[in-house]
Amino acid sequence: MKIVLLNNTLHDGQLYEAGEQDVEDEAAEVMLASGVAYEAGELSPAEQEAEAAAAAKAAAEAADEAIRREAAEAAEKHAPGAVVELSELLDGNIDSVLEMLPTLTDDELQALLVLEQGGKTRKGVIDGIAKEQAERAG
Repeated sequence: MKIVLLNNTLHDGQLYEAGEQDVEDEAAEVMLASGVAYEAGELSPAEQEAEAAAAAKAAAEAADEAIRREAAEAAEKHAPGAVVELSELLDGNIDSVLEMLPTLTDDELQALLVLEQGGKTRKGVIDGIAKEQAERAG
């Protein structure tokens, strides 16, 4: 059986050098099971880990995009037509967002809150919106 040894390996008194080797099936099974080798033609453990990490990153990015899309849809219900402008406002830093809160309508504030909660989730922005809403509620 062809296997790739990750490092020099001693098995049953015989030294096998790292790299691709043609090894008896029984010895190969032991080496594969112990994690010192992988089958020739397969991905190495490092390649498998990199592939899994890339898949996890892609899944996380897709989930983030879905959350942003849902937040935009929810915000559109509160302030139709304002979502693009509010998204641009949220691109700014916390101070610039807080500075603009008094100029927004109640619906725009609620839409801004939904967008922030579905995006960066900055505590300072969320708390600032809640404070502005509370002040308006009296």
